[in-house]
Amino acid sequence: MKTLNNTQAVLISAALFICLFFLLTLGSNYLANNSQNFVVYLHWLNFVAYVLYILGGFVAGILLKQNKIIVGLVAGLISAVSAILMFGVAHEAFGIFATLVSGLVLGGIGGGLSLLFKRKFTNAL
Repeated sequence: MKTLNNTQAVLISAALFICLFFLLTLGSNYLANNSQNFVVYLHWLNFVAYVLYILGGFVAGILLKQNKIIVGLVAGLISAVSAILMFGVAHEAFGIFATLVSGLVLGGIGGGLSLLFKRKFTNAL
């Protein structure tokens, strides 16, 4: 199997993040319109959104042989930028900064988690 380069891994990761974040947005809109206690679900929805940043960094890291953490950082940052631009996650400067930093850090954690898997596992991808 041909090895992907860094750009391809980040783009695949960002595309996966966008699709899953869109599904999360659909689910949250459904809950907001059809639930009396939407506030109860907010903590879980935020948790799932943060897990998506980790998943984006993990997918980018697992697709590569080297530079897994750095590519995970970039994938998390690209995921955060896409969440801000496409879904309007943050509107003021501090919210944008916090989203970018959390995407960067959580993407790096996901890239670091991909170090736990050996290369022979990624040949199946």
